[in-house]
Amino acid sequence: MGKYLTLLLGFVLLSTARCYGADLEASLGGLPIVGPMVAPAAAEPAYIATIGTPAPAAPPETDLALFFPAESTDPYDVARWSAVRSFLAASHTQSGWTEVCKKAAEAAGADRAAKPQLGALACSNDGSVTAMQQFAARVLEAQASLALYIKAAPGAGQSAVQGVQGELRVICTTGILGRQGGADSPWGLACAAALDTAYLAGDAPATFAKLGEAYAAAAALLAAADATIDDAPGYFATEKKD
Repeated sequence: MGKYLTLLLGFVLLSTARCYGADLEASLGGLPIVGPMVAPAAAEPAYIATIGTPAPAAPPETDLALFFPAESTDPYDVARWSAVRSFLAASHTQSGWTEVCKKAAEAAGADRAAKPQLGALACSNDGSVTAMQQFAARVLEAQASLALYIKAAPGAGQSAVQGVQGELRVICTTGILGRQGGADSPWGLACAAALDTAYLAGDAPATFAKLGEAYAAAAALLAAADATIDDAPGYFATEKKD
């Protein structure tokens, strides 16, 4: 009996509506019992099921030799730097870094000094070197983001560069590089170059060049710290696993 009274009340309310073009389905949809029958709830979006699912650790397949061309007519080449940024996106976690450094190791060979730019991303079984390599990876990521900003690539902006530089600042101050001899040490000078902010004042090419200097310095320091490229990265036992 209660259901019929509810239906009757609903139709009485609708009959007194004065709104032009009133939506019958929408009006009935707000009523108890009747609503779900007239206007069923929308299906749950597929993306809801993916919330909380970790992103894939494996970086995309790419030719790492193209990351550091011997000659380049366009230092801000969008295709090159987009590939660099996509490749390094996975390197922020331990499992992702393992995949990144393994691919870099395959491309660089056994001697880090032979191809220092690629070698800077190749695996080291020394936990300290692995920690230092995060600086190199973030510098290259910042340079990629800045190149795409200079080219006005879709989705590029100063905020992307600032975000990576925020990570670099932590590595350089509270991380392992903050204990490598201070501001005048080789790592300190590399940090200063990596944190250049000329791009915020309109001189993005100047910061791009500084980032290139920082990466080259880091590559040389990493080659000196561990000349042999390993099959997998080393971590300290107390480090948090992802």
